[in-house]
Amino acid sequence: MSDLPSFSLTPRQHRAMTHLGNALVPGGDGMPSYAEVDAARHAGRALGAARAADRDALLLLVQILGVVPAPLLRGGLILTNLLGRLPGMPGAPARLLDIGLRGLVLNTYYAGLDRDGTDGRSAVHQAMDFALQCEPPKGNTRP
Repeated sequence: MSDLPSFSLTPRQHRAMTHLGNALVPGGDGMPSYAEVDAARHAGRALGAARAADRDALLLLVQILGVVPAPLLRGGLILTNLLGRLPGMPGAPARLLDIGLRGLVLNTYYAGLDRDGTDGRSAVHQAMDFALQCEPPKGNTRP
């Protein structure tokens, strides 16, 4: 049992999160899509430690973006990323928006919490051929 705070998404928030996730992580070239690994199911865990006001604001934005048609959503995300490259204050709101949305999506996708791979590992990690392995250096005699 984990002592990390958790938060449950409503079915509507889950659908919206999956829609946003698929816009950012559509899959391809051997990588599963955001929806294929159902990474949105881990969004509550990622948002659990956030301040309630920040979490509610981000989820409201995700719900609004959840009804935007996919091509328009992808275009808006590209535009947000481009506007974020403006120096100083003009680009700051776009940078914050980009970090908030991408951070939530990419955190839940690459965290490796799904166990949908054929070998029982994360399907995302399996597709990347990622395996974390820690071994002491050869010749290390310290206990």
